[in-house]
Amino acid sequence: MTGTVDQNPTPGRARSGTDAAVLSNVHVVAGGHEILRGVDLSLERGDLAVLVGPNGAGKSTVLRTLVGRIRPTQGRATIGGRDVSEMSGVERAGKVSWLPQIADVREPIRVLDLVAAGRFRFRESQVRSETAARTALETFGIGELAERRWYGLSGGERQRIALATLWTQEAPLLLLDEPANHLDPAHQIDTYRWIGEVVRGGGAEHGILCVTHDVDLIGWLAPSGSSVRIVGISDGRIRFQLPWESDDIVAALSELFAVDFEPVDVGGVRRLLVSGAGTSHDGARSTGSRRAGARSDDTRNDGNRSSQTRGSEVRP
Repeated sequence: MTGTVDQNPTPGRARSGTDAAVLSNVHVVAGGHEILRGVDLSLERGDLAVLVGPNGAGKSTVLRTLVGRIRPTQGRATIGGRDVSEMSGVERAGKVSWLPQIADVREPIRVLDLVAAGRFRFRESQVRSETAARTALETFGIGELAERRWYGLSGGERQRIALATLWTQEAPLLLLDEPANHLDPAHQIDTYRWIGEVVRGGGAEHGILCVTHDVDLIGWLAPSGSSVRIVGISDGRIRFQLPWESDDIVAALSELFAVDFEPVDVGGVRRLLVSGAGTSHDGARSTGSRRAGARSDDTRNDGNRSSQTRGSEVRP
């Protein structure tokens, strides 16, 4: 495909930053399946990247490998040049924060306590952590939920609380797996606007890698034409890296998802709408359901790692 930033990106592209997270020729094999195949990807402060691809592409495995939850079968996952698997949980928490698709909370914990727990690396007083937690909840417009219990919340409320918890961690690199899950359309747009503002308004203090299935939401990250890097992945391989504003992005995404996208401008926001069946990488015409029989993203719904890979997970 012509005009791509890198068909096979150089592993060291972002190593200039001391906090850069880098995957270098990463392969991940679990249960006899090769989930990632030679992935080279980097993220540093000031980056805003979106990882897109069909179900089973390996998107969540990329995030879990970057954050140290999965060890590469081959290749390296590093932050600031250090292997992620060799860093302590506190060290990793100071470099990168991760929003999984599904928050694994099993206790009837108070919302304020849950968000405050995101600051565990600071080893600060309860008063300070609770103050920061209340500020984060207010930032996401859910301050009234502070005294509620997790088990009584809706999916949308839980997602916004998870974002607030991630924010209190104050890590420079944010890995977001479907951050608009369970949210209504208004809050989906607000969430993507917030993500864009974090990078644009933060003086290059943060870098964000966001996974999404909803290509139409990407335009809300950069309504003013700010640079957003789109990373396409399928079958565990990086297929392209392109700026969102690139002339080639529509064709690249259409091929990736095997549907035809049509660009439209809505109030200065570039949106891509599905207009029909496209052509997949194997040349087949499809309506987007060609992978229904394949494993879903990273062995079912990205956030729930099956028993196939538990042996390779790295716990904090």
